[in-house]
Amino acid sequence: MAMATENVGHLREFDPLKSDWSIYKRRLENYFLANDITDKVRKRAIILNLLSEDAYQLVHSLCLPAEPESKSYDDLIKLISEHFKPTVSIFASRYKFYNANKASNESPKEWAARLRNL
Repeated sequence: MAMATENVGHLREFDPLKSDWSIYKRRLENYFLANDITDKVRKRAIILNLLSEDAYQLVHSLCLPAEPESKSYDDLIKLISEHFKPTVSIFASRYKFYNANKASNESPKEWAARLRNL
């Protein structure tokens, strides 16, 4: 008889309106690592299960004419990552960087960390 194991951590569903895909993807990979999930079919089932309804419909549309369940885990991750890959404007990035000011309640380390994310 197989022993039931409790999963380490908890992942919320991915909703593109509320979550950043690149951060969610890193959390997903850490979840798989922490729970020793290596089977690609299981990984695919988990990610498809963790998509909000709108996100699943989007992924379904991106996969057409195939079904998302027919894609490999790696292909799904690549497809989703390409879709949510942010377009970066060099001018907007420079503007944000040069206009970033340290907040009065912000330590120098916190400000430096915020600057690195601009």
